[in-house]
Order: sequence, then structure tokens, then C-alpha cells
Amino acid sequence: MRTPLVLGRRSRGLTLTAAALGAVAVPSIASAAPALAATPHARPAAAPALAPAPASAVAAAVAASAPAPAQAAPVAAVAPKAAAAPKAATYTVRPGDTLSGIAQSKLGDGSKYPEIFKLNTGKAQADGHKLQDPNLILIGWVLNLPNGSATPAAAKPAVQSAPAKPAQPTQKTTTQTQSYSTTSASASSYANNLDGWIKQAISILNSHGYYVSYNAIYQTVMHESAGNPSATNGWDSNAAAGHPSIGLMQTIAPTFNAYALAGHGNIYNPVDNIIAGVRYAAAVYGSLDSVVAARCGGSCWYGY
Repeated sequence: MRTPLVLGRRSRGLTLTAAALGAVAVPSIASAAPALAATPHARPAAAPALAPAPASAVAAAVAASAPAPAQAAPVAAVAPKAAAAPKAATYTVRPGDTLSGIAQSKLGDGSKYPEIFKLNTGKAQADGHKLQDPNLILIGWVLNLPNGSATPAAAKPAVQSAPAKPAQPTQKTTTQTQSYSTTSASASSYANNLDGWIKQAISILNSHGYYVSYNAIYQTVMHESAGNPSATNGWDSNAAAGHPSIGLMQTIAPTFNAYALAGHGNIYNPVDNIIAGVRYAAAVYGSLDSVVAARCGGSCWYGY
């Protein structure tokens, strides 16, 4: 009667061992323990002797069988994408172009041509030439334009010094020119002097598709009439033929009549005279800027 007692003790030891090892996934022992407990009088055949595993080994087994805690995948730090540099704004010179015309079409204001000139002065072109004279640009040149990547946003483009302002006409001339009238609604916004006349004429010409630089008109006026809208040439061949040269640009009446714009038909009106002279130069020489460039920029002047 002592044998069952022994078997009961062994069965209990197996059951405790299985319970302790259940967490380490030993299914064969866990399934055999209940069978032995249910039949205490049956002697198990070749029951394996199990020694309890050291506590450290059991802990290691439990740790090894436990699923690893989910870890968030490391997020790679993404460097912000650098903003692409704006593409340089350029313009390729075409036949008949002038700096003031390019400034008008690309910058919206023909009087801003000095900004283009300053930005491109000395820049080597594909033909080996460089821009050195604002009145002389060649077909095929590639010019950088302000406000593109060629000009830093924070850098304010340098502005070429304006030509010296001519002396005010005499009181007699001023009184005469004040009696002139044009159809321009904005005439009152321009000064009644050479500077104002040139700027008003440029504005009117631009609105009709003609582009000319301030400097080209100024050089022509100063060499032809010294800025006097009442100047009349009574000694040259034109005068001898009965068609004296008249006004700021010294045009003869037939030429003035052929190139005057509608509403600007007074040859003595300084603005009207400039308009006709510029349109005549554009038709005959390509542009008034070309005329001035051919006259050494004004230093070797002769009639046009």
C-alpha cells in the first residue's frame, strides 16, 4: 500500500513541474500530467526523471518565448527640400530692339532701361562683344533682366545717372509753348520743360508700339536745336528749297506731316515734334537709338 503513495508524490511533482514550465511552452509534459493523476495505481512506463530547471533558466526561457514588444519603426528625419533657385530672366535681342523697348515690353516701363544696361554692362556675349553703350545692342545678345535670379532680391539695381537737366527755356519760349495743346489727357502730369516733353513723348510713342530711350531723344534734341522748340534753320539746303528745319528735332514740314501721329500735328509743339522725329528715324534708320549710336553716342554728331 506504500507504492501508490510514492506514485502520488511523483505525480504531484510532475504536475508542479508542468505548471512551472507551462509558460515556457512544453506541451508534451503539460498533456501527460493529467493522465498520470487520473490513474494513480498504474505505474508509468519509464517515466522520465525531471529535475526542476534553475530559476534563471526558466526566466530566460520565458523571456525568450515571450513575443518581443512591438517597436515603432524609426522615422527617418527628412531634410526639407531646398527651394529651387528661380531661373534667370533673360531676353535675346532681335532686329529693331532698343534697351528702352525691351524695358517697356519686359518691365512695363521704357524709362527703366538703365537697370538693364547696368545689369549687363561688361557681360561677354557669344560673339565676343560686350555691352558698353546703352545705345548699341547687337542682334542675338542675351541680356539678363532685373527681378530675375540674375539680380538678388535684396539688391537694389543701380540706376544710371540721368543726363544733366537742360536750362529752362526763356520766358518767351515758355509762353509760346504753353499755348500749344495736345490730345493727351495726361499732359498735365508732365513738367512743361524738356524733361517733361521727352517723357510725355516716350509715353505716347510706347502706346503706339514705338520704343526709344530717353538718352536718344535728349542727344538728338540738344544737337539739333539745343532744346529750343521754336528753333528754325534758315540757312541749310532745306531752307533754300523752302522747307526749313523746325522745332526740337529739326524736322522739315513734309517729313513732319508724313510721320506725325493723329492728334499731334503741330510742328512747333515740342511733344509732337519729338514724336514725328522718332517715327521718322525708326522708318529710315531702324530706330533713333541707332542714329545716336552711329554718331558716337553724340560725340561726333551730324544731321540725320
